[in-house]
Amino acid sequence: MPRSAIDPTPVRRMICDPSFAGLSLNHAGDKTMQSLAEIANDYITMMAAGEILAAAEKYWASDIVALEPNQTEKSDPVIAIGKPAALARLANWLEANAISELLIDGPFITGDHFALFIDMEITRHATGIRQPFSEIATYTVREGQIVEERFFYG
Repeated sequence: MPRSAIDPTPVRRMICDPSFAGLSLNHAGDKTMQSLAEIANDYITMMAAGEILAAAEKYWASDIVALEPNQTEKSDPVIAIGKPAALARLANWLEANAISELLIDGPFITGDHFALFIDMEITRHATGIRQPFSEIATYTVREGQIVEERFFYG
């Protein structure tokens, strides 16, 4: 399926084996912290279930930095620093848009990062226009929490 196409049925494809030992963020002796793969997979599962704000509440660090590219050539990139600012940015986006279809490919994991390809069909509440929307999201995880979220889209 081309990256720009939207699958008519919401599907989530996970390609990561959480048992892969090299992905563990566990500190010596700490058996309670989730591995990076477990965090990424749970985050995706929550998003796919429509629990986007709950996923952010659960996994975002208090000092998260969320970055988005500029919306137009005249605007600056959107940077939210800290969990309250990032949650407000996300809540504003969710209030302005309705997601009717969602396809998430990933997680693609390396080091302390994971990336997702996200294809959506959204309706902008302000205009009522339904349109496809695709993005690449990258996340940096430290000590079991997402400390940076970065989006790429055109």
